[in-house]
Order: sequence, then structure tokens, then C-alpha cells
Amino acid sequence: KSSGAEITDDMIEVQQAAKKAGKIRFMGVSAHSGQKEVIPWMIQKGVFDVVLAGYNFTMSAGGDAGMDQAIAMADKGGTVMVIGVPARDVTVPLPMVQDHQIRIQGSATYLPGDYGESIGLLRRGAVRAADFVTATRPLDQVAEAFELASSGQHVKVLVTVGER
Repeated sequence: KSSGAEITDDMIEVQQAAKKAGKIRFMGVSAHSGQKEVIPWMIQKGVFDVVLAGYNFTMSAGGDAGMDQAIAMADKGGTVMVIGVPARDVTVPLPMVQDHQIRIQGSATYLPGDYGESIGLLRRGAVRAADFVTATRPLDQVAEAFELASSGQHVKVLVTVGER
């Protein structure tokens, strides 16, 4: 989402119901742009557990500001996930990280060309999805899907939405 206005009350209610029913553990949204507006709006709402915010460090000289904001907004004992491919080193406010006991976690990501190459490999039959997608579960079984994914017994677990 790019603004708080895109996150409707209906979306929030659906997540609240799913959390109450044990279908999801955390409520949140993904913000790929407009983080400076979305994250404070989410904090003000007071109902979200997590935000996945993609910072494209290559598009702006403001990479440090994005990291500073993420760390400043993380709850005490929280985690800041670094997603994307930084074009350069980014400074981290270590006194705040230490004092608030914030964990910084990297996430392996890929460049747009990698996705095209992967699709080409699948289309040519050079690799088969069945070789690494070892389990699928419908959305109403998402808790089980996460259990399977964390069991160490599966390569990739997919959650399906709607009819397959």
C-alpha cells in the first residue's frame, strides 16, 4: 500500500477476524512506496503487528533516512527486516538498536531479471516446480502451511487463494 487511505476498515476487520480465529498470528500490510506516510498511519491505528516495507535504496539518496525511520518505529524488542538490494552502505543508529533491543534481519532478494530468468527455466522445462514446491495449503489452512514451512521437511510451501 502507498497510503493509509488504501487500507480500508474492511481489510482491517478481515485480518482481525482471521487473527481471532487463529488463522493468522500477525496483522499487517506491505508498503512498497509511501512508507513515510503508511508506517506512522499504521502505528496511529494501533491494530497492526507488522509492516513489510520495501525500501529501494537505489532510487534515492535517502537510504539512511529509511533505515533510521524503520528502526525508530520498531517496537522495543522488534525486528527491522532489510528487503532489497542496497546500492551502498547504510548507516545504522546503533545506540537506538542497543537500547531498544531491536534485531536487524536481512532477507535474500532477487533482481527483476532473476524472475524473468526463473520463469524462462520453468517454461523450457529446465526445472520443474514440483521439484521444489513440496506442499500447498488453501488460505483457510495458512497456520498449517507455516508449520510445514518451518518444519525443515519442505523446500517451498505455497498458500493458495480461491479455486485451483
